[in-house]
Amino acid sequence: TFIAGFPGETEEDFNILLDFINSLKSLSVSQSLNDIAFRNNGIIKKEFEKVLSDVKLGLNIGEAFNRMYKRTGSKVILNVSNMFILVYKNNINLLDCLDDINDMLLNVDKNTNEIKMYDDLNRIALVIFSILPVIFISTIVMFNIEYRNILVGDCGIFILSIIGILYLLYLLIINYFVRSCKYDK
Repeated sequence: TFIAGFPGETEEDFNILLDFINSLKSLSVSQSLNDIAFRNNGIIKKEFEKVLSDVKLGLNIGEAFNRMYKRTGSKVILNVSNMFILVYKNNINLLDCLDDINDMLLNVDKNTNEIKMYDDLNRIALVIFSILPVIFISTIVMFNIEYRNILVGDCGIFILSIIGILYLLYLLIINYFVRSCKYDK
């Protein structure tokens, strides 16, 4: 996800953060923060205003973003904060690092989208593998008269009960494996 605590944690929120990073190439930190706060509204506006207030109080941008991370819990904000803190601790020119920070954010975005794709594929596989046995058994019973006769006979209820229990176990096991495939988001 992007900025935890922001409405919907959308791609738009992420793009606002990228806009901020890119605006630092031509504006000062205060001007960039003010610009982002002015052009947006709601929680995003308030968070960037708080960061601007922290910067005006004398904190460097890394420490101000670290405070934002503590308020929001966003890993993306933590990464940005750490990058800015390293820049200031090592007396590196901020302008030289902006492209690296931008690339890091885009990689996080790309990885997040890949994880979402894998989660979607897992859900699709769960549905397919849940339906396949029903289709297979139904087809066999429909086209094979001997199997159908067995199921309507005296031991048919017992056989159907066993099949039902095995199917439920199958669903539980498949569901467990699909749900256990979680990635660090």
